Amino acid sequence: FALSLCTAMCVEGDFRREFVLQKGMEEVLQCASASEDNIRRAACHAIQTIAQDKAAAARLSSLGALGKLQELDNSVFHSSNYFTLAFDQILKNNLSAKLALRNCLDADECISDLLFDVGRVRAALWESK
Repeated sequence: FALSLCTAMCVEGDFRREFVLQKGMEEVLQCASASEDNIRRAACHAIQTIAQDKAAAARLSSLGALGKLQELDNSVFHSSNYFTLAFDQILKNNLSAKLALRNCLDADECISDLLFDVGRVRAALWESK
């Protein structure tokens, strides 16, 4: 129930930013690997909602969310479309991570940084695992 409430509240941008500042994402990430399917599903839905914000998506990446979601999705016991949806939402709003992991962007996606080092991003994504 708490994760569903968190998801509903994170739809609103100001609450989502406050949630990020208060380190709520760390708790949600822990719930993604819970043994109960309904808790994992709710955590992934919360991650999807939180990752709608670019700063939150970058923070999730820096916390190792991409590696954790991939690891859980590859698990025989935990594999679920929910992990993939949460993973894709993070990449949608963190193009640096998407480029580092997939080596390409869609035609309508553009990284606005003047200088971009994919190697540093890759290392940071996998260091936090």
